[in-house]
Amino acid sequence: MEINMVNYATPQSSLHQLLGSAPEAFGNAAVLLAGKKGKQLVDDIVEALARNTKPDRRTLRNLVQLHRILSLDAIDEDPEAQGRFLMIAPTDPVVEEICLLSDSLLDALSVYASLHPSIDLDLAA
Repeated sequence: MEINMVNYATPQSSLHQLLGSAPEAFGNAAVLLAGKKGKQLVDDIVEALARNTKPDRRTLRNLVQLHRILSLDAIDEDPEAQGRFLMIAPTDPVVEEICLLSDSLLDALSVYASLHPSIDLDLAA
């Protein structure tokens, strides 16, 4: 008797795809702007997305926090982050890479929010 197994893979969210395709880039950018806590944040996000097909509330909060770090939204609240940012030359190619990562993450969060209107991601913050 032959058993045919069918793989019913669940579609990954745009967040899974984005962070899964560039975890090192996000990690490096987070370290550059937020130090060890930035790296830990990215590690937590990547682990959580690898474990779950649907991001939980904590992971979504962490993703929004990562976007705040990459977009320099929270820089006024952290003198240490201000110092790290001032050490980056405006002409350094990493600046453009961080901007692209920030924009890509915002796009993925926006798509996720539009597909799950009951979840308030507070993307304006």
